[in-house]
Amino acid sequence: MKKKDLSAMKKVLLVILFIIVCFIIFFILVFFSCIGCPNFAVTATIAKEAACAQLKRQSGGCQLADTTAIVFYKNEKLPDFDANKDNKTDSADTLFELCKNYYGVETESQCKMVCGCS
Repeated sequence: MKKKDLSAMKKVLLVILFIIVCFIIFFILVFFSCIGCPNFAVTATIAKEAACAQLKRQSGGCQLADTTAIVFYKNEKLPDFDANKDNKTDSADTLFELCKNYYGVETESQCKMVCGCS
């Protein structure tokens, strides 16, 4: 091969390598850009699992615990979550409100069933 052909192939390979490196950097930025971010989206499922675990740990467990006593707002064991769908987090955001608004239950015993209590 001629010298011109080799230098042209090197340029093409360098361009291809540059494109590959750019894609790798792009994917790293996209997929790892929010590791450690303090504000992540709390879904109803995440909130329910955390609140139900707290319900089951209370004295008396599922039978005696009150689902309206488990509040998402300013609870160190639970994430803030708008359970009653009023676009704010406050003391009215309880496990029972989450069950009612996200799982369609109407009674406290049904809410406990959503949590896996019998």
